[in-house]
Amino acid sequence: MQPEQPQPITQQQRTYRAASVLCVDLRYLCVARVIYAFLCVLLFAALPSHAPAQSLYQKYIKQQQKEILKAPSEKPEMPSDENGMPETLRMPAMPLMEFRAKDIIGMFPLAPADTSSPRATLDSFLDIMEETNHLIQEAYEENTGMGAFSMETLGMSKNHEHIQNKIHLAEILLERARGCFDLSGLPSATRQQTSLELVLQLKEILDRIPLPPFPDIPGTTAGTYDFNQADLENSWTIPFTQIVITKMTEGPQEGEYVFSAQTVDRIPEFYEEVKALPSRSPIPQDLYHFFASSPGHLLPPAWFSLIESQPPWLLELYYGQAVWQWFALILITAIAAVILFFFITTMRRLPDRKKPVRRQVLSIITSGVIVGSLIFLRYLADYQINIGGPVLQVYDLTIETLVWIGGAVIIYKVLRLLSELVLLKNRGVASIDRSIIRTATQFFAILCALILLTYGATRLNIPLYGIIAGISVGGLAIALAAQPTLENLLGGLILYADGIVRVGDYCEFNKVRGHVESIGMRSTRIRTTDRTLVTIPNADLAKMNFMNYTLKDHFRVVLRFALKYDTSAEQLEKLITKIKRMLAKHPLSQPDAAKVRLENIDENGIVIQIEDSVQAATRDEYLAIQESIIIRTLKLISDQNIEVAHPFVTNYGENNALQPPETPAAPVVKPKQEPIPQAGSKPKTKTPKEKKRKA
Repeated sequence: MQPEQPQPITQQQRTYRAASVLCVDLRYLCVARVIYAFLCVLLFAALPSHAPAQSLYQKYIKQQQKEILKAPSEKPEMPSDENGMPETLRMPAMPLMEFRAKDIIGMFPLAPADTSSPRATLDSFLDIMEETNHLIQEAYEENTGMGAFSMETLGMSKNHEHIQNKIHLAEILLERARGCFDLSGLPSATRQQTSLELVLQLKEILDRIPLPPFPDIPGTTAGTYDFNQADLENSWTIPFTQIVITKMTEGPQEGEYVFSAQTVDRIPEFYEEVKALPSRSPIPQDLYHFFASSPGHLLPPAWFSLIESQPPWLLELYYGQAVWQWFALILITAIAAVILFFFITTMRRLPDRKKPVRRQVLSIITSGVIVGSLIFLRYLADYQINIGGPVLQVYDLTIETLVWIGGAVIIYKVLRLLSELVLLKNRGVASIDRSIIRTATQFFAILCALILLTYGATRLNIPLYGIIAGISVGGLAIALAAQPTLENLLGGLILYADGIVRVGDYCEFNKVRGHVESIGMRSTRIRTTDRTLVTIPNADLAKMNFMNYTLKDHFRVVLRFALKYDTSAEQLEKLITKIKRMLAKHPLSQPDAAKVRLENIDENGIVIQIEDSVQAATRDEYLAIQESIIIRTLKLISDQNIEVAHPFVTNYGENNALQPPETPAAPVVKPKQEPIPQAGSKPKTKTPKEKKRKA
């Protein structure tokens, strides 16, 4: 019996078997994935995340309790000063564990870096920066790199909260790393951003240079926080380098070992010299180059992957900036300048800008928009484009200076506007009070602006004592150079204090009469009767003799009326009597002050003089009273059939016959006193020769 021949396998059967094997493999893979996920969940639930930290923290608490419960004789004595205060109030030396940045954050979130010795400073800085590098790279990979791709492949979306937590921990660690530096030489305005770059650069420097064994470095290991170590020098230099760790002798970091200010200033120079050397870090990527060439703050946004896919020259650094950052910085600056130009042009074309209050409001709005635009432009440059290096200092310091100047201008204008609104609301305020309010507000606004500018100067790392000394010396120089201006200012204050002149008063200054229109800090303006504006310096005004007619409590009225020669004595007596009665009955006339006299007889006629003192608060009231007296007097003259003499000569011939009037005589400046003709005598007739001589 012959064995059966195996039937040949068809192509369809081969495909079916391959598919079956693949399905079985996929099942095993899915089962393994589920089991792995289940084990991870069990492991996460069974092991508390902070178990080591909690146990160490409990040890720390128990040790502190034991120290507290000890008898006073068993406690170590702390060295004290002459006042009985301990020489140091820092954390005592307790070598609980080896310094690890991750554990320190877990147990003591507020604990600074250990800077108790050169060894502790260098050790803690390196450990902090290593952990920071891991956190930033992991967060970036999970956000945009292969980590995000793997999570999406496994059906898991990106956990943004988890990524932000890593960045937050990295920021905390970088803040601890800043504590290892003496940053007193950096301006306050750019200290935060500049110090971050210096920290990253020093990390890359230390990863590329040989370091001595840690036991050979002076001091105890990091994590002890023992600031009472003996036999430590005030400074230590890393061998074969110029990187110095020095002990601070003053300021908030007194007693700490930090990288010296000279070292901090030369870190960019050191980085440029060693950046081409290989790094000992397990993460080969240059952390500073990654930070300096990427947008955002620590964590670049997802769109940065598009720039990374472009030619490499876009990420090359020039003066601390990548090429694409130069383009972006120039673009946003140009756009902001164009927008501000059109905005300012539009604001200037608005109607009703001639009104003072509206003009000041528009000016404040314009200044505020400019300052706000500068702040927003700085935010884009620092936290979106992420500029750095020398460009950061120049750009930020320029914007910071303009912002402080703009803020001072806004404060000055706002205070001036408030004074104008108060005066506009209280229209009944006296003129002198309005001038005082304006001047005082202007002085206060200038003072506030100077205080703000002084504080802004300290933010730009200009020493406060230097500012005060500069202001003192500059003030002395200005006082000597601007002595006339200061005299005018003091003269204005004297005018205010004495109250001898007020806005609106009618005064006479060196034969110049007019109303005082304004009293400023330098000069006083007077509007004369012919509407001419005269300006007199306050210093001269305070020294000169002038007459203020407005301050008179009584005004003296002196009037003269020339009557014709043909007026009889009876008419004169009746007229004088009636004028006296009229003045006595006047409501504003002073009692026993009215006098009416026959003053003289000259070539103009018989002159009657009227003197009176009237009550008036202002010159306008005085002029109105004088007008009423003149009109009433003229009516009384008319009632007595008496005529006022005209300014020309009237000749009388024989038998008292009137002759035709001659050419009007010229006005007499100083009338001559002539003897009064006796009763019954005839008027003297002028001869033709005398007429020619007079002509």
